[in-house]
Amino acid sequence: MENKKKPEKFTLLFQHWKKYKNKILLTNDFGGNVEIPGEEFESICSKDCSLAVSDIPQELLDKGFAAEMIDPEKHSLSWVKRHCNVMMAPVLHIMVMTGRCNMQCVYCQAGSPGKQDKVLDMSLETAKKAVDFAFNTSSPVLNFEFQGGEPLLNWKVLADTVEYIREKEKKSARTVSISLISNFILMDEQKADFLLKNEITLCTSLDGPEYVHSKNRHSENDISYGTVRRWLKYFKERHDNQKGNSYRIFKPGAIVTVTKNSIGHAKEIVDEYVSAGLESIYLRPVSKIGYAGRNWNTIGITPAEYLDFYSEALKHIIELNKKGVTISEQACIIFCSKIFDAGNGGNYDVDSPCGAGTGQIAYNYDGSIYTCDEGRMLAMEGDDIFRIGSVDDPVEKVLTADAVRACKCASELNAQAMCSRCAYMPYCGTCPVFNYATQGSFAGDMANNMRCAVNRGQIDFILELLKEKDNEAILKKWITGSY
Repeated sequence: MENKKKPEKFTLLFQHWKKYKNKILLTNDFGGNVEIPGEEFESICSKDCSLAVSDIPQELLDKGFAAEMIDPEKHSLSWVKRHCNVMMAPVLHIMVMTGRCNMQCVYCQAGSPGKQDKVLDMSLETAKKAVDFAFNTSSPVLNFEFQGGEPLLNWKVLADTVEYIREKEKKSARTVSISLISNFILMDEQKADFLLKNEITLCTSLDGPEYVHSKNRHSENDISYGTVRRWLKYFKERHDNQKGNSYRIFKPGAIVTVTKNSIGHAKEIVDEYVSAGLESIYLRPVSKIGYAGRNWNTIGITPAEYLDFYSEALKHIIELNKKGVTISEQACIIFCSKIFDAGNGGNYDVDSPCGAGTGQIAYNYDGSIYTCDEGRMLAMEGDDIFRIGSVDDPVEKVLTADAVRACKCASELNAQAMCSRCAYMPYCGTCPVFNYATQGSFAGDMANNMRCAVNRGQIDFILELLKEKDNEAILKKWITGSY
């Protein structure tokens, strides 16, 4: 290829920026981020639109901030990595095996009514139609995620559906994975063996030490905490001792929902995960959707409270890493993946546009299909606005439904007045369901939006951590999984 002559003048592209103390943070959609002194930024902006190379910090030229220096191949690939969820059909197919549950968690978003009414169970016929629907999409990768309610309450249908998926997988060229989200109360060794032999990834909720977990996650005879710890140990031991198996056993996982009961216990919650042998923790604030919204005065927290909790927890996690303990934090990984230009982080709620109807769809127990699991949860409260069809509808009709289109428009941050110039826009995203449930609008009001405040605060803290080389090295290892 013929070498192009380097231009003598440059046009700088300053779309996303933020004043930070006496410096300016500049970011762009290609993963570039540069911090320069405020006086230098003002000096550059005061000059003519076309600047000579002597007027511009070399870092701006190298990282895609000069129009004339953009490498179409390199920078377009970076953009695609960040927006891959809109490039193909849904990868994540969430199957709600039942609306019933055997627990009464204080922050339940799904509005699960209890374990008595089996009319809330997904039938095998509906489950097979959902699986067929997924295989009829064009995505080369399919991830089936069984949820509830508590999916083990509908065990026979769940097991038959797993076998149906694996049979269809053999006849297709798809890469297929299956995961199960469960409270483990109905788990036994027969079920566990079936799940592991079918290479199903298992995840549960562990909200911290027993005195925190039991306040958040109510169960009959208060057995949830002990049950979760026992099965996490069992699945970890099966993973660690799988040599010679003809199937893969994946490490078990768990997530934390941070409520008012969690505040003041950040370090203890992290230490609980370490003591359980877990190598990752996913911290997330309670969301004001479903029963959690009705219970907000008891369990709700402010963005400031959550950010204080998060910063204490993340500092503790990094200090543990420096002592040789293997533990990472998933929300930090999601943001750092974008900051380091390693991809989109794998979370459809923090994408622009979001992954509703493109990255993921959710199948309710009755065969109704929703843009996402949050949209399905809102339907449990009686609002079907995010319903996009049913398992009996053609794929093309469902994936191009009005609600999908509306979610795309509402969550494209370049169209958000407050977001389009924000330095954190390339790392962030918004959830139309959360916005609608809490603010009455798909687009929301970012100036008063809890998720916006939390995302900005988390990124603030992460960027501060990255100023120390030791911290940067740790966070880069988290992304590559080489810690």
